[in-house]
Amino acid sequence: RRVALLSLGVDGRGATAEATSALRASAGQQDLELVEQQLPAEADSLSKALESVVCSPAEQDRDAESYPDVVLVLGSFGLGPADAAVTAALRQALEKKADGVEDELLRAGLARTPLAMLQQAVAGFRHNTLVVAVPSVAPAECIASLWKLLPYVTS
Repeated sequence: RRVALLSLGVDGRGATAEATSALRASAGQQDLELVEQQLPAEADSLSKALESVVCSPAEQDRDAESYPDVVLVLGSFGLGPADAAVTAALRQALEKKADGVEDELLRAGLARTPLAMLQQAVAGFRHNTLVVAVPSVAPAECIASLWKLLPYVTS
């Protein structure tokens, strides 16, 4: 699997090591191509990064090996104005929602902290790529849970 990990702001940077470890543990013996990128926790920065990381189906057909199957956006997706702006930008970038994936990530986060319920869940597709907001309050739990779903939600 090809995975892009976009870490947003201080919260994302602080959880990057845990998220990377969870990805490697979840992948096990599978091939994992991981590309990491640090971004400020700003809506514009996220939108630009998604534009460069996720390609159109035509581009993917020409050079499928260069683009990720999954984009994980790691950070704080709380209820405050700054987090809400980032979450809105992420939702706007999606073409199709994945409600069940959103629900599963919230449930997985609850195994670690009740604060996970205060995170705004976002998951869906941009072109053929699954894009998921992974809350920094429970990255390992969310990634482990998501990894089990990937064979069913990605091609």
